[in-house]
Amino acid sequence: MAPRRGDGERDTPVFLAKTYKMVDEGVEGVVGWTPDGSSFVIRDCDRFTEDVIPKYFKHKNFSSFIRQLNFYGFRKVKDPRPRGQAKDKSKQRWEFHHASFRRGRKDLLKDIRRRSYQDAANAQPDKGDVDKLKAELSVLQKKMADLTGSMESLVGAVQTLQTEYTGASTVDEMLAESAKAKAAAIKASDEAAAAVSP
Repeated sequence: MAPRRGDGERDTPVFLAKTYKMVDEGVEGVVGWTPDGSSFVIRDCDRFTEDVIPKYFKHKNFSSFIRQLNFYGFRKVKDPRPRGQAKDKSKQRWEFHHASFRRGRKDLLKDIRRRSYQDAANAQPDKGDVDKLKAELSVLQKKMADLTGSMESLVGAVQTLQTEYTGASTVDEMLAESAKAKAAAIKASDEAAAAVSP
C-alpha cells in the first residue's frame, strides 16, 4: 500500500528510511538496535561494509555512511569498553544516537532534517568534546617532550660510545705497535745473545 499523505513517510529522506529499515531488520552480530531501542550499534565494521551497506545503498563506503549520519545530526556514542579493546579493529563497536531515531517510532523520522554544509561549518563544537581533545593533546605533547628528551639522551650516549671506540681503536693500534717493537727488541736481543755465545 502506498504511503498516505500525513503519515510522515513521504517526508522522510530516503537515506533515513533505508537506514531505519537496515537497523530494524538487523543482522545478528553486525548491526541492530540497542536493548532500549534509543540508538543503533554496528558491531562488525568489516561485515557491515561488505555485506550490509551494499544491500541498502549503492556503495560499500563506511566513511560515506558515517558522513551521512553526521549530516542528519546523529551522534556517535562513546564506546564504554576499555580503550585497548576498542582500538582493535576487529572489535570496534560504533553506536549512533538521534533523539528522533528510535525502535518502533518510524513516525519520528520526518522530524530529522539534513544539515547543510553551511550549518555544519557554523555548528559550535560540544564543550565536552573540546575539553576532551585539549586534554588528549596535552597528554600527547607531554609524551612527545619525553620522547624527544629520551632521543637526545640516546644520541649523546651514541656519540660518547663512538668517541670511546675511536679512542680505543687508537689505543689498540698503539699497543699493537708497542708489542711489535717489544717483539722485535726481544728477537734482536736473542740474536745478539746467540752471536756472543760460543
